Amino acid sequence: MKKLVFYVLLFVAFVASIAIGTSVALWRNAVHASTETEYKIWLDMLSLLGSWTSGIGAVVAAWVALHIANQQRRDSILLDRVRALHHTMAIVNDLRLRVHYLGKSLKEGSKPLAAITGNSLALMRRYEALYDRDLYSGIDGTIIERITKLSGSFFGIETAVAVISSHLDHKAHVNIPPLGANGAPPTDKLYNELDDLYTALEESRKNLEQL
Repeated sequence: MKKLVFYVLLFVAFVASIAIGTSVALWRNAVHASTETEYKIWLDMLSLLGSWTSGIGAVVAAWVALHIANQQRRDSILLDRVRALHHTMAIVNDLRLRVHYLGKSLKEGSKPLAAITGNSLALMRRYEALYDRDLYSGIDGTIIERITKLSGSFFGIETAVAVISSHLDHKAHVNIPPLGANGAPPTDKLYNELDDLYTALEESRKNLEQL
């Protein structure tokens, strides 16, 4: 925007200098005219110069207004993309924390079944939030592909928690037994996938900031 203002002022100064120089020249010719007819001709040319100058000014003003409108529209679109991207990053970060808690709880046990099933349900709802089409205005196709590939991992964890709940007769107050690293669902794999997704989102944000 600063460059635009500079160039517009430079152009206005250029046009003004030409207009003033030409006006002075025309006025001198009118003053030194040998006949009244020649004098009127020079005055008519001088008045015509004013019309041309105002016309050029109107064209420049219209062009500046159009440029500013386009810039504001571009900024608005960019702001919407940044907001969508930040919202997506917040969801992915929440998913990372929930997956980490779920994996630790399943490996170590001693957590009530309600905490595990509730977290699993929240995980699925948060993951479904990533399919909101409004979010896709701020992320590119490769990131969308990463999101869709997570569905299998989320489904596997949801199924594993359902099986554990069934073994405990769906008693929400009962503490789950420790499953160990080998017996627990592969939450580490999903956490790493979410971590990679978050890194990709951060990179996408950096690219937007450079626009």
